Amino acid sequence: TGKTEEINLLFSEVARQNPKVVADMTALFHINEAGILYNLKMRNRLEDQHPYTFMGTLLICVNPLRRVPDPSLEEFKDRPLNPELPHPYAIAELAYNQMRLGSSGNSNQSIVVSGESGAGKTETSKIILRFLAKRTSGGVAGLDERVIDSSPILESFGNAKTLRNPNSSRFGKFLKLQFTADKGVLGGGYMETYLLEKSRVLTQGEGERNFHILYEMVAGLDQSLKDQFKLKAASDYPILTAGHCIALEGVDDVQQFRYVVKAFDTIGLEKELQEQVWRMLATVLHIACLEFGEEETVEGTNAILNQDALEFVAGLIGSDPAEFGTVLLQRTISTRNQTFVKRNDVEAANYARDASAKALYEKVFLLIVKTVSDSLGIGDKALPFIGVLDIFGFENFVRNELEQLLINYTNESLQDIFNKQVFTNEIALYESEGIAVAVSVCPDNSECIKLLCGKPNGVITLLDAICREPDPSDVRFCTALHSKHRNDQNFPSVHKKDIRDAFMVKHYAGRVKYSVQGWILRNNDRIPENFQEVMAKSSLELAKRAANLTNIPVKSPKRVSRANIMKSSIKPTIAKGFMDSMSDLRNVLDGTTCSFVRCIKPNFEMKLGYFSNKYVVDQLQCLGILQTCEVLKVGLPTRVTYTELKSVLKDHLAEAEKMFEGEPETSLISAVLWAFDIPGDAFRLGKTRVFFKAGQISTLEGILKSASAEKSAYIIKRLRQAREDREKAKSEANEAEYLLSDANKTYRETEFALTKATRAAQIQLTPEMSENVKTLKEVLTKTRNVSKTITKHIEKLRKESELREIGKYSPEAINELDSSVNQTIAIASNTTKSADNLEALIRATDLGNAEKIADQLQDMLREITEVKNKMKNVVAEAMDAALKCQADVAKQKNVEVKVLAQNIAEMSRAAQLSCSKAADAARDLKGSIAAANKASMQCEDMAVSLQKEFEATSVIAEKADQMEIQAAIDFKKKKEEEKREAKEKALLSAAHVKIGADPTSPADIPKTSMHRKKKSSLMDFLNDDHTDITETTPESDKTENSPLKHATHSVEVERKGLPIRLNRAPSNMNNVQSPVEVTDEEVETGKPKNFKTLFAEAIRAGKLEGHLMKQSKFLNRWKSRFCVLEDGYMSYYDKKSLVGSNKGKSTRLKSTTVTSFTNTKHCFCLRNDEEVWFLLANDEDSMMRWMIAINAVVHQIYLQTYTVPENDYWTPEYPEIRAFYLMVPDAAPQWIRTYPEYDAPRTGDGLFPGEVIEVVQKFSGSGNNNRVFLRLAGDRGWTFLTHPQTKDVLFEEIIGQIEEDNKVYGFMATAEDPVPILYGPGVDSQQTGEYLEPGEKVRASERFIPDGKAEIIFIKLADGRGWMPVRRKVPTPGAKE
Repeated sequence: TGKTEEINLLFSEVARQNPKVVADMTALFHINEAGILYNLKMRNRLEDQHPYTFMGTLLICVNPLRRVPDPSLEEFKDRPLNPELPHPYAIAELAYNQMRLGSSGNSNQSIVVSGESGAGKTETSKIILRFLAKRTSGGVAGLDERVIDSSPILESFGNAKTLRNPNSSRFGKFLKLQFTADKGVLGGGYMETYLLEKSRVLTQGEGERNFHILYEMVAGLDQSLKDQFKLKAASDYPILTAGHCIALEGVDDVQQFRYVVKAFDTIGLEKELQEQVWRMLATVLHIACLEFGEEETVEGTNAILNQDALEFVAGLIGSDPAEFGTVLLQRTISTRNQTFVKRNDVEAANYARDASAKALYEKVFLLIVKTVSDSLGIGDKALPFIGVLDIFGFENFVRNELEQLLINYTNESLQDIFNKQVFTNEIALYESEGIAVAVSVCPDNSECIKLLCGKPNGVITLLDAICREPDPSDVRFCTALHSKHRNDQNFPSVHKKDIRDAFMVKHYAGRVKYSVQGWILRNNDRIPENFQEVMAKSSLELAKRAANLTNIPVKSPKRVSRANIMKSSIKPTIAKGFMDSMSDLRNVLDGTTCSFVRCIKPNFEMKLGYFSNKYVVDQLQCLGILQTCEVLKVGLPTRVTYTELKSVLKDHLAEAEKMFEGEPETSLISAVLWAFDIPGDAFRLGKTRVFFKAGQISTLEGILKSASAEKSAYIIKRLRQAREDREKAKSEANEAEYLLSDANKTYRETEFALTKATRAAQIQLTPEMSENVKTLKEVLTKTRNVSKTITKHIEKLRKESELREIGKYSPEAINELDSSVNQTIAIASNTTKSADNLEALIRATDLGNAEKIADQLQDMLREITEVKNKMKNVVAEAMDAALKCQADVAKQKNVEVKVLAQNIAEMSRAAQLSCSKAADAARDLKGSIAAANKASMQCEDMAVSLQKEFEATSVIAEKADQMEIQAAIDFKKKKEEEKREAKEKALLSAAHVKIGADPTSPADIPKTSMHRKKKSSLMDFLNDDHTDITETTPESDKTENSPLKHATHSVEVERKGLPIRLNRAPSNMNNVQSPVEVTDEEVETGKPKNFKTLFAEAIRAGKLEGHLMKQSKFLNRWKSRFCVLEDGYMSYYDKKSLVGSNKGKSTRLKSTTVTSFTNTKHCFCLRNDEEVWFLLANDEDSMMRWMIAINAVVHQIYLQTYTVPENDYWTPEYPEIRAFYLMVPDAAPQWIRTYPEYDAPRTGDGLFPGEVIEVVQKFSGSGNNNRVFLRLAGDRGWTFLTHPQTKDVLFEEIIGQIEEDNKVYGFMATAEDPVPILYGPGVDSQQTGEYLEPGEKVRASERFIPDGKAEIIFIKLADGRGWMPVRRKVPTPGAKE
């Protein structure tokens, strides 16, 4: 498009793109989730649709949601597996060939078709069966047609429309086709079924249908039979309209019925018997429609039934009306001593009616299955077979019942079989044969299976146990489940309101919530006691046959004992019978070689042409397809023993063995394969057998068919040539092995040197070293501050002394002061020089450089290790080539080894040089740290000396000031005395002239002031910096206000360990603005969310997942992790594709789990008991989202054991109040709690010293050890009044004046900074995180004036967002404020 878009990939995974779309995904260049998804999507485009894709021998079928023509059978018969032609026919041919060959030690085969409902399992199974039925000719006559025609019968009787699939199998089917051992033609077959969903007979979900056959019968049956059976339209039967869906789009029920009748004819079911089938199905419809009346008898209110209706229904089923009436209207009750009959009330009669309808349909279904199975004609049990398993897919509906649990248990078991056959067994075999195969970890769902069926407390096991108890109940069962499994990771918690009637299981395919209502009744499957007896007496032949049919396997105990007798007397439950069936199925599958077909549904809506990436990728993950591809890419599905392969040599075997005498057996085997021109990359040699890659069965057959006398002579000739080539190849391989040995020695030396150098570099990156450097920087800052501040004060002191003209009257005072000042300046200068020296040394202690060196050394070690490993692999390939007599290949590999050996030598030399440089850098850093520590001590000493000298100078300055004042006073006194004496002399002289005058007359003596104002001292001038906050007093010249006090205070370093406040601008006197009142404008409102709202939103959002950086526990390094918060667990994985595997690390959250901020931006701490995780988010929003979600889960866990009072703590004893409290300055910061309990979880918010909070309740509940809690306004939570341990006071109530204020305030647009909104009326109150921008207008609801008068007042915002500080208007003199 030409557009450029920037994408933040900091926490993302990027997958490499494959160059082309392939038919076999083991051929993908880059095997990853994204690549597989893209490959499937491209192959399923409508314009060139290819719904089938291989992964080795695993077939993936993406439902095309339309008919796709199948190719000719001849394209696949007797042909090897072609990776370019994926199709169900190919899997069927593979199973057939493996059965015929039997080289894997087991000739019996199974084809497991799996996937969720609507993925196309049934259609795919039909395609496979059609191929197998037509694959051979000459077997049992007509058997192939019977196999093919069995499908429409079983679909009609066992399939139904669900929300996920219009043709969903509501039962499981395992069809085994037997083949003759000699010619491999069809020799028989038989069928097994599992768990018919018979509850569907009576109820269906909205938009769903009953079983197809009921609609098809009422639509397509002959009119004469309809009249005879009194059948109406489908819309007239409640059990056919319960889901409000009668017709299927694009499906003609009449035509489908004709297909069923034709199939009945094919399997040999006579018309008379077919009519009996329709008669029994009509009986199901009529029984379900029966309605009961009531009559009063001595026994109470009993149910009654219209006699005509009873006789008609009984006649349909061929039973006596009276006997059939007892099935519905009576029940037998047995006690220890007697048995008696009791009439049913209407409720019991309705239950008997429903149970009879369901039981009758199940009997008909089992009868049809047996009829189909018998028509196939089971052969000798020794005949090999190919079984095709088509079973219900994983289900998760709005409401999930017992049937869904059993269905999903089946899928869990099949997934486990898949895991073990494709992963575990394959890898174990490779290991036992000495073949190295690098694969990922196998998915493991065994813990979920244990949860479902483990003894004694598995879900199904516990259900059976509760059912055997007296008076069992669904609530007791559900309560027991939650009690037994509350700590199981696969048993997520449900909402508190659902804990008595629901539970949740975390399956391999996702979480499913099950509703247990009615489970006890369903599991016991109680049908009327004489129902089976009445059917056995029916006049209908098929009814008699069906009477004793059951879906529960009957097993006879090995030994008759009292315990076995007691067990046999207990009626098997639905769940127990189903688990036994699944156990038998599992044993069969474990005893066969399985081929797997994975069916995928392209989108939930079943919309043609739409491929939903997310919907499909969820299925890929659930089905383990990604890991499967990694295994099968190197998988070797075809194997043959050495003994069998050597049989091609016939009479020349001894000659061949002598030719290779002294060599391992593999030498002869590889020579034989070489003789047949088998490519070296087509097989691997194990200890006892040859493993061929996928598609090599035909190659193997070709070798074995060549076992003739004429051919063996040619083979011997080829073997001699192979021996010669082997010797050449061995020479090349041995040379390569020698080079590897030499390279390994070099590598070990280099590895030791690099590891040692890396450790030397990393040892300097310890927290202690970082703390040391941090301390050095703090000392540097403190020293500079001391020197700078004291120098400033000394210069000011000298200037003031000059202005005061100290020394004018007392020279000795100025001399002593000048000497002290000069000494202080000299020490300050030396202190600054020491600080400069320390700063230079700190620059030299570059820990970042040490970390860079450590990383470089690790990179070098990783690179040389990769080259060494590559060389090792190439040598292994050379040895393998020598073993396979491939001289040219071995020579080529030897050349590669030589190049790699040279690379290792060059890299080793470079590494040694880097180690030397790293050692020098480590020594330099160590020396710099030592010198810096020494310089730091010198700086601290100099700072102390400077402070002491300054103190002495301050004392001398005070003394000089007093001396100067006193000298000035003495000087003036002396001058005045001299004047007085001179005047007296003049008066005396005048007295001698004026006779009679009094020489001492007061009128003639000059008046002097009796009170002289004390002169300001030098200290007063030094205190000019504080005149704006300190009034001058008569005591201002005392030593308490001396410059020494102010100077020493200014160089103290204040460090307070307070929690971090996020997104908080300074809240102080300077950014409080004066408002302008506005009266006629509306303002926007918005209220901040409290913790309950935030927690509720987080819980509703469900699972939280995403990338976070996590700090390594040992190396203090950050690594990207994919984190998942789900089901009460916090987990992380190396990458997203590992989610759900056991490659992650999990911690189960508890009610005591806490999150907290750290001193690193966007980083938070998760503390769970002794376990501590440091997690770094991409931004603040992401960090807060994770912290809120974790706190919400902790809060939910806490509420599982703590019950909040219905009155929410509001009682007459503790009513609502309105007060403001100040957190005392020296108090420890406190977390806000969710409830007034000591162990209550945190809300995630905190309170800090100096903060003012608004309180609406003061509470002291029972059991709190007299602790008093304060409830914060706005539902912020609770806090302690006093410290819970030390009992120190945390909050003091403050007095202020509350006034109503509904004005609108507009803040000056010329202001520079926004004003923060606070939780309380105090400048140190916690900020809400919101601000008022300059020029913004808000409406107030009231104002708070601390102490009734203050320069700063606080207005409460009418929208509830909090408080806002404003500067109070200063009234003009004489005006009202």
